[in-house]
Amino acid sequence: MEKGFYYASFVLGLALAVLCSMRVGKKRGLPQRDAAAFTMTGFLSGVIGAVLMAQVYNAVLRAVAGDEPFSPSNFSLYGGLLLVPLLILIPVRLMKADFDAVLDTCAAGVYLLLGTAKLGCFSYGCCYGIDCDFGAVNWFTGTRTFPVQLLEAALTFCIAALLYAVSVGRLPKKRLPSGAVYPLGLVLYGIMRFFIQFLRAHEVAAEADLLGFLDLWQTVSVVAVLTGAVWLIFLARKRSA
Repeated sequence: MEKGFYYASFVLGLALAVLCSMRVGKKRGLPQRDAAAFTMTGFLSGVIGAVLMAQVYNAVLRAVAGDEPFSPSNFSLYGGLLLVPLLILIPVRLMKADFDAVLDTCAAGVYLLLGTAKLGCFSYGCCYGIDCDFGAVNWFTGTRTFPVQLLEAALTFCIAALLYAVSVGRLPKKRLPSGAVYPLGLVLYGIMRFFIQFLRAHEVAAEADLLGFLDLWQTVSVVAVLTGAVWLIFLARKRSA
C-alpha cells in the first residue's frame, strides 16, 4: 500500500505539474499544448537526472561506508531537479523552442511534482528524519522519526507557489529577466534543503560530515545555490546589455 502510494505520488505530481505549466503558459501567451510538452520533456529529463544522481550517491556511500551496510538508492529527486536544465537542452533544440521560456513555464510545476513526491516518501518511509519522541513510526527503522518529508513537502509547495507568482508576473513588481524563474528556484530550494538536512537521518554515519561539517546533500545544496545565483547574475547582466 505504502509503495503503491509512493509511485502514485509521482503520477499525481506530474498531473499537477502539467496543469500548472498550462496555466502559466496561458498567462504568458503560450499555447497550452506547448506548455504541456515542455513539462513532459522536463519530467523525462528529470527522471534521467534522478537516476544518474542516485548512482553518484551510491558511489559516495560505498567509498565512505567501509563495512557499514546501507540501502542503495535507485532514484534521487535532487538530481532530477539539478540536471533538468542540462538534459532538457537537446529536446528544446529539437522542438525549436526558447530555452528560457521553457524553464520559466515549467519551473513552478517542477516543484509541485517534487513536493508531491515527498509525500510519497513519507508514505513509503524513505528519506526519513532523525529519531524523535513525537515523530511518526518509520517501518525502515522501527523507531519514531521526525516527519522531515512532510516538512520538506510543505516548504517545497511554498517555493512552487512563489515561483508561480513570479512566472505569471505577480511578483516582483518589476519582472525578472526571461529565464530567471528556474535559477531562483534552485537558490530557494538549495537554502531550504541545506537546513532540512540537519533533521535528516544518515544511514551511514560517515556521510554526516563528508566534507567537514557538511553532508553530501548539504554540499550539493551549496552547489545549487551558487549555480542559481551565478545564473541570475548572468541573466541580469544580459538584460542590461
